[in-house]
Amino acid sequence: MNHSLTILLVEDTVKTVGVRFHNTGGEKRGTEYTYKTTIEGLEVDDIVVVETGEGTGTGYSLAVVSNLEAQPDFDSSIAYKWVVASFKKDALSILREQEKKIVDEVRNLEMKAKRKAVRDAMIAEFGTGFKKLLLAAAAPESGYKKPVKKIKA
Repeated sequence: MNHSLTILLVEDTVKTVGVRFHNTGGEKRGTEYTYKTTIEGLEVDDIVVVETGEGTGTGYSLAVVSNLEAQPDFDSSIAYKWVVASFKKDALSILREQEKKIVDEVRNLEMKAKRKAVRDAMIAEFGTGFKKLLLAAAAPESGYKKPVKKIKA
């Protein structure tokens, strides 16, 4: 009896999954390893943090779930280790989209602030007369086309 698997016999929330490690180029290595886990909702291709030997420096490594129904060998002497965390690639995509929206909004606010600062500086320096110059340049006979203002929905 493999005592590192005893918990599978007494606790229904513990299951085993197969994982594969990737090399530094991101290619899957051939061997699938079986790990214990209590993490709900794991899917094939999820990235997981797994316990590893001391040779990794931290005792943990990243792996990719390759099999949701991996069968442990109760007669082996292998000390089965744990999947300790999971990471969904979709979660990162959502974070990146949210970050991009925030950055775009900040850029828009910065541009508005810069325009206001320049206008305020020009009014302070030249008074409101400079606005008349802008309006004259926008007259139809000048060939200038006034930009259409977008209305937010």
